[in-house]
Amino acid sequence: MKTGKSAAAAWMLYLLMVIMLFLFLAPFGIVFFNSLKPLNEILLDPLSLPDQLHFENFTQAWTILNVPKALGNTVLITAVSVFFLVFLTAMSSYWISRHHDAWSGLMEKIIIGSALIPFSTLMLPLIMVLRKGGMINTYTGGILTYVGIGFPLAYLIMKGAAVGIPLEMDEAAMMDGCRPSQTFFKVIFPLMKPTVATVVISDVFWIWNEFQIALILLNTQKLQTLQLAINSMFGAYSTKWDIALPGLIISVVPIIVVFLLLQKHIIAGMINGAVKS
Repeated sequence: MKTGKSAAAAWMLYLLMVIMLFLFLAPFGIVFFNSLKPLNEILLDPLSLPDQLHFENFTQAWTILNVPKALGNTVLITAVSVFFLVFLTAMSSYWISRHHDAWSGLMEKIIIGSALIPFSTLMLPLIMVLRKGGMINTYTGGILTYVGIGFPLAYLIMKGAAVGIPLEMDEAAMMDGCRPSQTFFKVIFPLMKPTVATVVISDVFWIWNEFQIALILLNTQKLQTLQLAINSMFGAYSTKWDIALPGLIISVVPIIVVFLLLQKHIIAGMINGAVKS
């Protein structure tokens, strides 16, 4: 009797997983198949399979959206922002985890407290400061904003890894003649790799797909990211779905590649954090 109940529960679990997988993948499937249709077919029946595969939609999207330029901007802004986020949060979390004085405690409270402030509250003062510094519609302004907003969450993730590294590692490095900077880069940072991968993938996902900050701070043809280029296809009275949907597919492919390359490290980082918790 127990075996029968266990089998039924297992089948129910599998069925639930299949349903959840379908609900998760269905929107991607709809976008993909509609990206291969002409505009009139998309508008008439968006849920049907395409009668013919119109791969020319992708070549048109590549040209109209100026994908090489938009992709280059997105890669540059994402890569530089994530680079600074990783190293600044890794170093600060390591430093604070090794110092238990009032100053380090205050710094940590400020970092964590800043995560509770919604971006809508910061938006107007941020624009005023960046405009005064001549950083509106510049790579510098966008990158600084992403680093500042992403810092608190990335710090909290990194702090878990830094706290989990025993102090004996620092002492052993010092006995071998390492300076504090050498201890961090040669001993501590390599031990944080799984957590670094988690921070990298989460921040790459966020910055790559981010729209609001880019719309406010990078809203020129020269600095346009992929998300802004795709958004330009959505007008007040009409939408160029046959261009926008292939553009969405093009924007998703690099993210999938990054995830596949880092998935082992991401899982290791999550398990590492769960065990330490």
